[in-house]
Order: sequence, then structure tokens, then C-alpha cells
Amino acid sequence: MAARITRAKKKISTARIPYRVPSPDQLGERVGAVLEVVHLIFTTGHTAPVGAHLSRRDRVDSAIGLARMLHLLIVGLYDVLLQLWPCSPVVELNRAVAIGMRDGPQAGPDALTPLLTNPALATYGYLSAARADFLRQLHRWAEAAHAYEEALTLTDNDVEGAEHAELGEDHGPRGVAVEALDLAVLQLE
Repeated sequence: MAARITRAKKKISTARIPYRVPSPDQLGERVGAVLEVVHLIFTTGHTAPVGAHLSRRDRVDSAIGLARMLHLLIVGLYDVLLQLWPCSPVVELNRAVAIGMRDGPQAGPDALTPLLTNPALATYGYLSAARADFLRQLHRWAEAAHAYEEALTLTDNDVEGAEHAELGEDHGPRGVAVEALDLAVLQLE
């Protein structure tokens, strides 16, 4: 990404294209395109569509870097995306996850619950995976394990499936005992 930006800067410099910050009245028309790019970079990094690795950390980091100044406004950005893609259950899911990340783990399942009845997401494993992660953060181990198992059944990506299986096992009966013991030790310290 850095090399591409450097090449683009050189090309702009060589062509003597003046750099101008858009005026405030021009920003609105450009935000949609910027958000789409940031969203696509993050999505392809978060869960790589191909390859031997589940995620591409370099892409995730690039997207986060591009959105860093907007981090606190991410739910609002998903609201903008919903205006661009009003019938996108995936954007609705991502917005719900952003709410949970912004407002805390209990807000996650609360925001995800209405999506559980959306037929378009019925076989979309990321809904179950997101729910599992929030339930894990809330120490609701049995529910988290069940949600990880559900996510596992809904993925065709072997690497992703292995991760869901591992997380589900960690939060099954043995994992619950280990987590409870770790929590007890932390409370004693």
C-alpha cells in the first residue's frame, strides 16, 4: 500500500497536478467513494477471499490507518453505507458489530439480535462468529461455544473453520472450566 501511494505521489508530481483540499461542499460527494474503498480493503483483509491464511493483517492495518481519524464515528459511517446500500444485510451486520465495539460487549448481542431473523443472514457464518465473540467477552461460555459451533457449520473456508472449531473447543465444557479458573485467579491478584 505504501509503495502504491509513493508511486501515485510521484506520478502526480511529475504531471504537475496541483494538490487541493476539496472545499466543504465537495466533501459530501466524495465520502461515499472513500468509505467504499476503506470498507472493501478492511473486508478483504479481515477474511481473505483466497489463500492459505484466514486474514491479511496488512490490509486490515491499511484500512484502519485510512479510517483512524474516523474511528469514533464508525457507526455513523455504516449509517452512510446503509444509505448507499440500503438492502445490504452485511453492512447491517458490520454496523451491529461496530455498535458492540463502540458501546461494549453487551451492546453487541443486543444489536445483532434483530439480524438473527434476517433470511439473507441465515447461512452467513459471520453473524454467528460475531455473536460468539461478544458472548465470549461477556463470559457467557456455553452460548459462545454454541455460536462458534454454528459459525463452523456455516463456513467453507478451512482455515476459518479451524479457528471457529478451536474457539468453540476453548469455550466448551473444558474451556469454561479453564476460563473460570483464570478469572478466579485474576480476582485473587
